[in-house]
Amino acid sequence: MTTKKELRITIKSLKNQQDRKEWEEFSNKIFAQVEQTEAFKKSSTILSYWSMNDEVITHQAVERWSKHKKVYLPLIKGNDLELVRFEGVKKMKPEPIFGILEPTSEEKIEISGIDLVIVPGVAFDANCNRMGRGKGYYDRLLSESVAAKIGVAYNFQIVDEVPVDQHDVPLNMVVTEKNIFKR
Repeated sequence: MTTKKELRITIKSLKNQQDRKEWEEFSNKIFAQVEQTEAFKKSSTILSYWSMNDEVITHQAVERWSKHKKVYLPLIKGNDLELVRFEGVKKMKPEPIFGILEPTSEEKIEISGIDLVIVPGVAFDANCNRMGRGKGYYDRLLSESVAAKIGVAYNFQIVDEVPVDQHDVPLNMVVTEKNIFKR
């Protein structure tokens, strides 16, 4: 079986081969499908993420959803993620390590208050296993959550089998521009 390190290298190489002009169109298709799920329709509080340049693009979806639902984004605080309310792009600032825009709102929430988590990742498989960047932020957070967990990915990020460790938290669903995988 491929190691996590090898798989991260493979996916990075695949990302570099993609036509990034298509990513916005693919991202829109992914989130259109997410919006049709029962988990999304029933949710009032969503934890999403503000995408980096090599992830499924969340910016439009986060802004759209925040008009009708409470949307929170993660902030890195030491080894954990703090969940902060998204109140528009004008109320965001770049964080010092990765330069990711983060919300500056005073409104925070515990993971127990979240109905739906939109989860990024490096690679996923059809069994809804996820491999992240290796820091464990999401696995620590998701292990404490009963919320619906939907991974979002481009189709090329789906692999036959993601190496799984004991602490890895499987998702309920993974949505790509072409497929929906359910656990």
